[in-house]
Amino acid sequence: MMKTKKIKKKIFLRKNIVIIGGGGGASSLLSTLKNLVYDKKISSLTSLITNADDGGSTGKIRKWYNTSAWGDITKNILALVDNRKVHLQFLTEALKCRFNYGDFKGHTLRNILLTGISQLNNCNDDCAIQEIKYILGIDKNLIVTPITSVPVNLKFTSKIPFKIHGNKRKVKVLIGQKKISVDLPIQNITNNIDDYDISVFSEKKKVLLHKNARNALEKSDCIIISPGHTHGSILAALCTPNLHKYIKNKKLLYIIPFFNRTALYQTNRWNCSDYIKIYNKYLKRDPDYVIINNKYNIRVRGHKWVKNDIRKNNIMQYKLISTNLVAKSKIKKSNCPKTKTDTVVRTPIGFEKKKMLHILTKIFR
Repeated sequence: MMKTKKIKKKIFLRKNIVIIGGGGGASSLLSTLKNLVYDKKISSLTSLITNADDGGSTGKIRKWYNTSAWGDITKNILALVDNRKVHLQFLTEALKCRFNYGDFKGHTLRNILLTGISQLNNCNDDCAIQEIKYILGIDKNLIVTPITSVPVNLKFTSKIPFKIHGNKRKVKVLIGQKKISVDLPIQNITNNIDDYDISVFSEKKKVLLHKNARNALEKSDCIIISPGHTHGSILAALCTPNLHKYIKNKKLLYIIPFFNRTALYQTNRWNCSDYIKIYNKYLKRDPDYVIINNKYNIRVRGHKWVKNDIRKNNIMQYKLISTNLVAKSKIKKSNCPKTKTDTVVRTPIGFEKKKMLHILTKIFR
């Protein structure tokens, strides 16, 4: 008898996926899922990025040119480049590099390039994003867009008066994404998330969902809240006015961060249920799925693991996926010159992309 070859069954999911969240966490998810679009296994993948970043290179460019908050937007765009296109690897790497000297000190080439394109006649921020995608050969169904229609300011409002560094008087309000995400010791003020609120505003225009964000949410089949900085990135996006209305009847998934940084005193000693509670506060509903890491055998100075405490709860409205997600391979070394101008502290360990892809693919079905 002739042996018949086994034909691998192709998976066609035909889903529209939306990611909401931070820079590093969202870009890692995009790089994990992008080939599902390139291989035509899902219809679209969209990343909705907070437009509130006002620090570093992004903050300066916002002030000078009144642009969107480019930093996380450009980072997410580069994550979508098809790695199989070898001729783009050198350009992609160069766009990530940060300048060390002169007038460009502290700026990335990617931020400068998008700013330049956005300043052309008959172009704007949306046009600049489309042009850089075209230059990099990114599929039209891989989308990155600010979540708000205009650049915004991040606002922390507390029921309890508090002092900030360098100010003798107590205040109840602090404005600025950099100040809130880096300088504000929230847990010295309160451990109750109902004692404070995160919001966004613009002094010039009414803050609305960006039209591209609204369109993506309306046609989405699954919405993922990615890992990221809780108050500076995640909540800065989740507090967008009327966002919760577009998530009401969608499949919703939370990916809980691996670490909290004790030095910041913002999410010190938080467990899985604390993140779910604060996300629910802004989205006004429970998720359908929660993904949490369950291996804590690596020690990282200045960080503590976020542990799963959900099993202690009597009622669960969602499916919990608890597994070892810690990346086995080391982060690829960058060819960019070393720089001291980028002082943002980032998560030291990423998730295992193959395992995350397997989990998410099953959920998309």
